[in-house]
Amino acid sequence: MRNIFVALCLTVLACTAGASPAVDLTSGRIEGTLAEGVHIFKGIPFAAPPVGEMRWRAPQPVEPWAGTRDASEFGPICPQMRPTRLPESEDCLTLNVWAPSDVTEPLPVMVWIHGGANVNGSGRTDGTSFARDDVILVSMNYRLGRFGVFAHPDLTANRPDGEAIGNYGLLDQIAALEWVQREIAAFGGDPERVTIFGVSAGGSSVNMQMISPLSEGLFHRAISQSGANGMSRPRDLATMERFGTALARQKGVEGIDGLRGLAWRDLVDQSAEYRTQTNMFIDGTAIPMGVGEAFASGLQKNVPYLAGANSYEGSLAAVIPIPAYERVMQDNIEAVTRAYGLPADHPGLFQIFYGDMLFVAPTRYLVEHMRTVPAPAWQYHFDYVMESMDASVPGARHGGEVWFVFERLEDLSIDRAGSRRFGVPEGEYPVSERDREVASMIQDYWIQFATTGAPNGGDRLVWPAYDRRSAPSMVFSNDGIGVQHHVRKRQLDLIQEGYEAAGR
Repeated sequence: MRNIFVALCLTVLACTAGASPAVDLTSGRIEGTLAEGVHIFKGIPFAAPPVGEMRWRAPQPVEPWAGTRDASEFGPICPQMRPTRLPESEDCLTLNVWAPSDVTEPLPVMVWIHGGANVNGSGRTDGTSFARDDVILVSMNYRLGRFGVFAHPDLTANRPDGEAIGNYGLLDQIAALEWVQREIAAFGGDPERVTIFGVSAGGSSVNMQMISPLSEGLFHRAISQSGANGMSRPRDLATMERFGTALARQKGVEGIDGLRGLAWRDLVDQSAEYRTQTNMFIDGTAIPMGVGEAFASGLQKNVPYLAGANSYEGSLAAVIPIPAYERVMQDNIEAVTRAYGLPADHPGLFQIFYGDMLFVAPTRYLVEHMRTVPAPAWQYHFDYVMESMDASVPGARHGGEVWFVFERLEDLSIDRAGSRRFGVPEGEYPVSERDREVASMIQDYWIQFATTGAPNGGDRLVWPAYDRRSAPSMVFSNDGIGVQHHVRKRQLDLIQEGYEAAGR
């Protein structure tokens, strides 16, 4: 079977050796680009444009096209909460593929789910480094904001039989994974070795896919980087319907037809409500329950799982303030100061507590509860920053590991705006040889996991699978890289105990 696959694969691509590569999909032919031994295909539609009557519908099949479709440029990004200079459009359901030009056997596939709090971001990344290491990298756009998470009584009452409603961004991701199952063999990928991985909202999406019945069989390993939903209690459909009804009233239109008649720009704003009302919720079909509840009950998918968070996740506190976390800390200030070993007036206490509440403790909770299924899990703690920045920052910022995972490090010249963004003084920050070594090591772990279902292999440090008794984490730090046990145990135990007590 594999020999037949390889022959087929090479038949599709060999005729274009040295020229622009072309691939025949079930929807039509596409032509991409060749750069440094990598075939790159961008802006490939994986679902019909979700516009007009298709706004707030589950993704529908692509209309086949005649002739050859140009796949040399990224498609428009989905409407964003934060303005960008990139082209935005509701017609944004496209994905991108990076593949080696000399495939000789079916390769593992890694599907990247971008972050951005479900209101920003896109699949515009660079998968070249993965393709050079014999991995097919796929990235995607998925609907964001009110287009990606929305409910209204009219949608509930009139939905087509069996069609999921509400979490449209998650459904877009599932449609992209279905596309991978159908089409990835034509690029040299193995549809039986698909790994999903993502950061922040993308990491949370990975966790949602771990519990969604609709993505069963579509992936075989999962990596969640700073997923935030391991111990949260999602809203329900009735609550989200009230938000939808209130929006129609605010816009002065009648029901869902009136909302569909509005231009997409009239449905985007930069309010705190917009951000908080676009978190994925329990819809009863795509998301049957909270992630933490599902993991604790053994209802997650039985696939290898790798997850972790960063040492300074609290860098996000200034961007996404969560007043409830401040109240929780103040209501429990004596226990918090004991657990953290810091005085109540320490200027960085809240940022550390925020990061642990939102990312670090929920991640550990999910890794611990992988014990409810046979599949193994691995945990990491990322505390590495570029050596030239090490003296200027308190730890690895939220999302800081992505540069290393993608081996996308570059020398930085930080101006005033960059100083605010990165939290470091203005100046020059070159990439060191050690930085590149660490990036290569991390990407190797991710690729090995995608290839075999375990991060270990070759001459890398052995990364033990998680067990609750010794609680091992692979710690990536400027002070050293290696396995540590019970990382931040006192602090995370305090947060988890509070979560479990609130649920009783």
